[in-house]
Amino acid sequence: MALKRFLFLGLLTVWQCLAEGDLFWEIHKVKIKQSDENSFYAKQKALANALRSAFRKLVVEKLNADSQIAEKISNAQIQECIYDYSIENEKYSDSFYIAELSYRFSREKVSLLLESRGVILNVPKKNYSEKIKIVLRSRDFLQNIAMLRKLDFFVELFSGEKVVFSMDKKNIYAFRKLRIRYAQLQ
Repeated sequence: MALKRFLFLGLLTVWQCLAEGDLFWEIHKVKIKQSDENSFYAKQKALANALRSAFRKLVVEKLNADSQIAEKISNAQIQECIYDYSIENEKYSDSFYIAELSYRFSREKVSLLLESRGVILNVPKKNYSEKIKIVLRSRDFLQNIAMLRKLDFFVELFSGEKVVFSMDKKNIYAFRKLRIRYAQLQ
């Protein structure tokens, strides 16, 4: 019984992650280095600086907007737009803190925040062309989820036996390069 609950919660978590795929902008490898009187204060300052740096990177690189807009928005407002973040390669000493962070920003919240500031986003719309359906065994899907997350797809059915998802036909070559055994291609 416990195994069934565990599997159900695992599948629910994967489903939630996949369903949210188009809802976020991701910013990776925000490097920070900060010193202060101790590592705790250095980490607090570094995280605040990384937050602003990641938002500036989002505004300039993903949204093609002026970097000055990021300076006019408070850290509290930026914090409201963050869905989650992760810390990698964390190192600290008595007075230093060094890390690399990745952030996921909510597209909706960022758009609303910038539009309230009069910024018209210059984000290219995704061109959803012809869709293709792929059916995988659930275990093959779960074993390869890290690679599959790089592709743009939508899960239509997730059961204990199979996963049915659709993607743009133009991405089928990238899917085939992953060399995942698929049960069916429609």
